[in-house]
Amino acid sequence: MNPDMKYIFIINPAAGTRTLQAELLNQIRTTLPSGSYELHFTSCEGDGTRIAAECIEQHHNENIVLFVCGGDGTFFEVINGAAGRVPVGVFPCGSGNDFIKNIVSPQNLLDVSAQINGQAVPLDLIRCNGNYVSNVCNIGFDADIAYNMNRFRKIPFLSGKKAYIAAVVYCFFHRMRYPLTIEIDDSQPVTGEFLFAVIANGQTYGGSFRGAPEASVHDGLIDICLCRRLSRLTLLRYVSAFQKGTYLKKKGIDRWVDYRKCKKVRITMPKPIVIGYDGNVTHTNLVEAEILPAGMQLIIPQGASLK
Repeated sequence: MNPDMKYIFIINPAAGTRTLQAELLNQIRTTLPSGSYELHFTSCEGDGTRIAAECIEQHHNENIVLFVCGGDGTFFEVINGAAGRVPVGVFPCGSGNDFIKNIVSPQNLLDVSAQINGQAVPLDLIRCNGNYVSNVCNIGFDADIAYNMNRFRKIPFLSGKKAYIAAVVYCFFHRMRYPLTIEIDDSQPVTGEFLFAVIANGQTYGGSFRGAPEASVHDGLIDICLCRRLSRLTLLRYVSAFQKGTYLKKKGIDRWVDYRKCKKVRITMPKPIVIGYDGNVTHTNLVEAEILPAGMQLIIPQGASLK
């Protein structure tokens, strides 16, 4: 523990379970001396961004660390308020917790002592339409799944992976073609009908699906996976491999999938469709994304590393 450091915990009380939240708060209060930390609680969408920015401004002459106690959505908000200005750590209290799957040996992620005595490591970010994205930006079928996943989460006993699978089944019987014009780095634009596009910094989303199996959050590159329009029957053949992250090894997959690494991507659509930033959804007809190598400092606990 650094005695000159102020530890600021931004907590989403709606994330996880009450038991987990209570245990975490008890750890904070028993591990850290009074005056060395602050607790801030979110209450509505956007609070994480606002609280992070306000805390940085209020403590601009101090050494501070922000710790996110919530899921991917809360982490997304906080890094957009911190904007790489101070180190940020994460206690995974959400339903999906996809971002932390980019951390190797994360056994101590819920241990306050291990976190505050951890190390700051460089983490790439994707700047996408003015937002800072730590994990993935989804377009098309995947984004529709994220949109409907948020709806299914409101149903009792449907959270995390279950909500994602329910959304997949729902979307499977709805729209499965999206006209996109795609420009990767400085290549010539390609126009066609696609099932989805994944602009990835990390490997996993949707609770357990490894859509970008070759991605690394510190290689200075975007991984982009483009899946062309295909039949529902063909899609079913690849679902298991897509979940496991082994689909690139499947014979004939290059007929449908274009997977590559790049530094920037520009995608346009004839009309606005759903896109997702780390599970947060909106509508747009333009996506502009670029990699920001070492865009922020991430606190990881003792013994952990990044993939």
